[in-house]
Order: sequence, then structure tokens, then C-alpha cells
Amino acid sequence: MAAAAKKTRGRQKIAMQRIVNNDDRMVTFSKRRSGLYKKANELATLCGADVALLIFSQAGRACSFGSPSIEPVAHRFLDRPGPPLPRFEEAQRRAKINELCQRHDEVVEQVDALKARQGDLRKVMTWRKARLDWWEIPVGEMNRDQLRVSEFLFGEVAAALDEKVKENNYNNNNNFGSSSSAGSGANPGGAGGSI
Repeated sequence: MAAAAKKTRGRQKIAMQRIVNNDDRMVTFSKRRSGLYKKANELATLCGADVALLIFSQAGRACSFGSPSIEPVAHRFLDRPGPPLPRFEEAQRRAKINELCQRHDEVVEQVDALKARQGDLRKVMTWRKARLDWWEIPVGEMNRDQLRVSEFLFGEVAAALDEKVKENNYNNNNNFGSSSSAGSGANPGGAGGSI
């Protein structure tokens, strides 16, 4: 038995150059930014370090991460001592930051899942627009959404065929009944008429 062919290309090295496609660039920025937030949070949690991360997007929006917050770390970096934070307030800020990071990660995962589903639905719509012979696509190559669409379309075909068969049976029964009664009235004996 032959081994099944790989369906994906797996992890590949990405060339370090600007991404040309604007949508791909925005998705990559979002994913890499959340990865940086995770790493900065891990560094602050594991080592007890004060961390500040400031990123400006292509659109000019500032994105920041700070542990305990960005202000005291920035003041320390700029040699301007900021107001000292009481331990309770610092712990409260850390807890809030951790909660927000976790919620952010969940939202990013949901967005990625919705974008993947949107891509699948676009493929299905492309099939329908191109009027491909959808019944000829191998079932093994279909994803869940494509299988659902095919199931729906097969259901429509089956219902249309069923209706057509019922209609033909009705017409055949009516035609057979009218022709046999006309024939039997004209020639009841089955052999010739009068001599």
C-alpha cells in the first residue's frame, strides 16, 4: 500500500524581506506582534524583569506592552524616576495585564479560525461562480465546508429527480388509462370488427 502524499508543505524558512501583499503583511504583523507580547510576558514572569515593548504599525498605530506597565520602565530607561508603585498596585496591574494578554490570544485564535473558514467559503463560491462540475471533485480532497456544500447540492439534485420521477409516473399512469379505455371501447373483441 502506498503512503499518502503530504497535503501541506510543512514548516518552511521565510525569506527576510518585506511582504509584498498588504493583507499578508497585516496578518503577519498581528501574529508576530502577539508572539512578541507572549515572549515579553514570559521574560517578565520567569525572570522578574521589567519589560517595555513599543511597536508602531505600518498605519502609525502604537502598540505597547509593559510589565508592570510601560510608564515606570520608560521613566527608568530615560533616567527619570517615575512614581514608585506600591506592591499591591503592581500585582494588580500584572494580573490585569496577564488577563488581557490571555484574552488577546483567544481573540487572535478566533480571528485566525474565522479567516481560515472565510478562505474555505471563498473557494466554494469560486466553484459555484466557475460552474465547475462539483460532483467530479474527489471526496477525499474536500474540506468540511466543501463536503457540506456538496451534500446540500446532492440533496437538491435528489429532490429534483424524485419530483420528476413522480411527475413522470403520474403522467404515464394517466396516459395509459386513457389510451387503454379508448382502445377497449373501439375494439372489445380484440380481433376484427364487423364483416
